Amino acid sequence: MPGKDGGISYATMHIAYSHYEIKIVDQKSLKTVLSFGAEELKNALDTHGHIAVYGIHFHSDSDTLQVGAAKILEEFARLMILCPNLKIEIQGHTDNTGAAAHNLELSNRRARTVQKFILLYGIDPSRMKAKGYGVTKPVDTNDTEEGKAKNRRVELVKIKKKERLAALGIF
Repeated sequence: MPGKDGGISYATMHIAYSHYEIKIVDQKSLKTVLSFGAEELKNALDTHGHIAVYGIHFHSDSDTLQVGAAKILEEFARLMILCPNLKIEIQGHTDNTGAAAHNLELSNRRARTVQKFILLYGIDPSRMKAKGYGVTKPVDTNDTEEGKAKNRRVELVKIKKKERLAALGIF
C-alpha cells in the first residue's frame, strides 16, 4: 500500500494452529541525494569558496574510510587535476560524541586521510593542507542523530591568494 511519504507498506500474515503472526514492513521513500562531480565541486568552490562534502564516511571512531568514499574522493582528485592552480584546505569535522580533544585529533587524522588519498593521484602536496576542527564548527544541532550526521563531514575550502601568501610569510 502506498504511503503519504511516497513509501510502500507491506504486510504478511501467517496462521498456524493456535497462533498467528503479522509482519508489517514500512519502506520509506528514497531521499534524493545530490550527486555531483568535479565540475559541480568547482562551481561551488568558485561561488561560495567552500563546500561540505557528505558521503565521505569513516568507520566509527577511526580514520579508516568506509566503502563508497572512494567514488567521491575520485571526483575531488579529478577536480584537482582539472584545476592545477586550485589550492584547498581539507577540513575534518565531528559531532560532539566523546571528548572534545579526542574529536579534534580524530578530525585531524580524517582530514589527513582524505589528503593522502588525493596524493595517490599525483597531486602536488603543496596544493592541499589538512586540518581538523573537531566539534568547533557545527552546522546543525548535536541533539539529534540527523544533526550529528550533518556535523560529521569533510569540507573543502578554497585557499585564496592572500591566505596563501600569509601562510608563506609574504603577506
